[in-house]
Amino acid sequence: MTPDTVAATAKLRGIGESMRGSTSVEPVRDYIERELLDGQVELGSDTPLVESGVLDSASLLSLAGFIEEHYDVDLTSDDVNVTNFASLAAIGGLLARTHGATDA
Repeated sequence: MTPDTVAATAKLRGIGESMRGSTSVEPVRDYIERELLDGQVELGSDTPLVESGVLDSASLLSLAGFIEEHYDVDLTSDDVNVTNFASLAAIGGLLARTHGATDA
C-alpha cells in the first residue's frame, strides 16, 4: 500500500487525528512519519502499520530499536511481533507493558 493509500484509509476511517493529543506514542508516530513515510502521511492510532505496508520486517526492527533507545526499554524477541506493532494503539499497549509510563 502506498503512503497515499494509507492516508486515504485513515481519513475514510476518521482516525487521522484520533491520537494526536496523546504523548505516549507521539515520538513513535513522529519517527514513522519522518523516517518511513518521508513526512507524507499522518497516522491515526488505528492505522494498520503492517497490513498497509508501512512496516515490513526491516522497518519493524528499526522501529523496535528506536523504541528501545527512546524509551530506555529492552524489548524481547517475544515483544517484537506483528501484533504488538500492528498500529500506534498496539505500540502504546506495548509501551505501557514494557515501560510502565505514559510519557517518555
